[in-house]
Amino acid sequence: MPRGRPFLPLLYGRRLVGRSVLTKVDLRSLAFFSVMLVLTGLAGWLYLRQTSEVAAYAHEIRELEAQKERLHRQIVSLRAEVALLGSLQRVYAEGARLGYRLPEASDTAHRLHLVYQPPQPTPVGASSAEEGELSGASGLRPPWRGLGEVFQRLWVQFREWLASSSGDQTE
Repeated sequence: MPRGRPFLPLLYGRRLVGRSVLTKVDLRSLAFFSVMLVLTGLAGWLYLRQTSEVAAYAHEIRELEAQKERLHRQIVSLRAEVALLGSLQRVYAEGARLGYRLPEASDTAHRLHLVYQPPQPTPVGASSAEEGELSGASGLRPPWRGLGEVFQRLWVQFREWLASSSGDQTE
């Protein structure tokens, strides 16, 4: 490189009459420009790829929101249909169509009668005899007073089991 001239990356020589043009190219400059061109292309490709992915996701989000809105409208209409089908007027109309009718207030033949029968009290002497029978020879007293017959039967079975297990040990 001559000393008096400034450095230029691409240097073209002067055209002489009758001669071809001599081109002098610095290889480092050419490599630098080609690397910069490749990097710029890669950056552009990356930008386009990310932009296309964002556009695809935006489209999918819009579709999902539209589907959500459709489903919401369908839920609202189904709730309205359920409310309509469960309304009292519709139940009356459907009952009338099937042949049912409401009984008259004065019609006593079609009324439901519930009768409560209180349990019969046990005689005083019988309960003390049962307690004596339940306590038996083991001397165990039942831990309840006045509970149902089921618990009394369970207590008798428990005493029998207890007696049988203690009898097995003595034999």
